[in-house]
Amino acid sequence: MALQHAREGEPINLQAYGAALGMQRTHALFKSEQLEVIRIVLMAGKQFSGHRPVGDITIQCLEGRVEYRTAQQACILAAGAMLYVAAGTPHILSALEDASLLMTMRLP
Repeated sequence: MALQHAREGEPINLQAYGAALGMQRTHALFKSEQLEVIRIVLMAGKQFSGHRPVGDITIQCLEGRVEYRTAQQACILAAGAMLYVAAGTPHILSALEDASLLMTMRLP
């Protein structure tokens, strides 16, 4: 069964999954004409790769640790950290630990 997108004005729980993280999956929280928000779940050793956003995005680490890498840079995101990615920037996210992330995308 597909998860429902949140409706306007409906609160979304972003608390850490904790021990239940391994039973979760990536899913879109909501999407409008100009904005999409996705909760990404990456288990240790897995990658979210080959992504080249068509609009600007932010990536916020909610729990765990991931490495963000482009051709020019690499950095570690831990719980509470957030970064900005310009439109068209190809990047890879690699989970160093089981992690969940909040990705916000501006749609063209």
